[in-house]
Amino acid sequence: MKFWKKIFISSVILCIVIFNSASILLIEGMHKDNIDNEIFSAMNEYENIISGIYFNFDKYKEFDKYDYAYFDTKKILTDWLSIALKSSINPDNINFLNIEIFDKYNNFITSVFNNRFNVNSRTEVINSNVDDKKFIIRNIKNKKILFISKSVNLSKYEFKLVLSKNITSLYTQRINSYKLFITVDIIFSTLLAICMYYISRQLTKPIETLSDTSISIANGDYSKRIDKISNDEFGVLANNFNTMVESLQNNIDKLDAMNSDKQKFIDNLNHEIKTPITSIIGYSELLLNANIDEDVKLKCLQYIHSESKRLASLNSSLLRLTLLKQDELDFENIQLNDLIMFVSNSLDVRLKEKSIDLQIDVSNYIFVSNWDLMSILIINILENAIKASHFKGIIKIKLNDLDQLQITDFGEGVPASDLDKIKQPFYMVDKSRDRKKNGLGLGLSICNQICDRLNITFNIDSKLKFGTTVTIDISKGAFNK
Repeated sequence: MKFWKKIFISSVILCIVIFNSASILLIEGMHKDNIDNEIFSAMNEYENIISGIYFNFDKYKEFDKYDYAYFDTKKILTDWLSIALKSSINPDNINFLNIEIFDKYNNFITSVFNNRFNVNSRTEVINSNVDDKKFIIRNIKNKKILFISKSVNLSKYEFKLVLSKNITSLYTQRINSYKLFITVDIIFSTLLAICMYYISRQLTKPIETLSDTSISIANGDYSKRIDKISNDEFGVLANNFNTMVESLQNNIDKLDAMNSDKQKFIDNLNHEIKTPITSIIGYSELLLNANIDEDVKLKCLQYIHSESKRLASLNSSLLRLTLLKQDELDFENIQLNDLIMFVSNSLDVRLKEKSIDLQIDVSNYIFVSNWDLMSILIINILENAIKASHFKGIIKIKLNDLDQLQITDFGEGVPASDLDKIKQPFYMVDKSRDRKKNGLGLGLSICNQICDRLNITFNIDSKLKFGTTVTIDISKGAFNK
């Protein structure tokens, strides 16, 4: 069952139950109060009648000379009580049915209006006593009759006086109240259902919007967003949902880019491995299966040796890339001029081969980093600078005013279209030229990985035919000069 239906049904049922319960309690409470008031009024009337009997009793002392046991006493008592009752009743205010008189043995004596009730058991007469008044409500011929009784002692005479009153109107009033209540209840329930349907649909509309959007996103449409729906909790939920989807989209884009980079890496790796292996197999088969002179054999061996070195270099570079992601690093204080001298000495032979003038301008700068990784980083950058430089060229190493290490060559440079790609594994600006120089296209990728591990920046600025400047920002690790 949908949430809006749950809200609609539960709220309608709850309101109807509360409304009906309150209305029934109100009707029954009013009915009870009306009956209590009617009983109280009848009790007062009853007391007025008894007071009238006592008031007229002193006028008829002749009853004392008779013995109540004689049969004619009943007639004398009946006549007197009839006179006494009629004299105590106001004919203009008669609102009861009858007044009945019974002797102490529960035998009927007389009634004022000669109305006898066909009732099997007169409980109010049997249980009547002189201490308090008894009352009972009976259903007689579809009428509700109130009976009030009490035993009365007049000297040596005892009789029971029963007053009856028709209170059917009170029950009719209750029935009419229920009829009105049912009419109002139907109207109220109808209006309530209409209003709660509208309210529940409006309240849950943001949830439906959220659900529809989530389904679209689940089906792959990550461009879906929820428009601003309100300023309440649903609005906050919608904003959080949009933020979540935005983050999800970014992560998916990153994963797609990573998968694309991995696929490119695998394709390039396969190409880089396949080429030297094919050459090695071809030259080795030529050596095994053909009658060739010594010069050809030497040439084949040279090719096999060269391609084997390429595979060894590739394996070493791949291993270095792997270790960069796994090894725990130890950081230490590094003096920049010592590091540059170490690197320049390592590349001294390469520099002399091309008669390159290495110009160093660094101060006694101290920073915190990892010596081995910093050495690999600068060596790779200098190797690329040497490859790009012309014979008798110049390479400058300088620490600028922003505590950034800059390595500049004035060689061939890199086209602007390739600057954002040269850090990718196996990417080479000129593959044919780089192969002749035993390039693999992994040097700058290794440099990029090292900078990520050391939390330093690594930028390349180059212009074709004018040279390249690599800037390494080591200021984040510096703490003293």
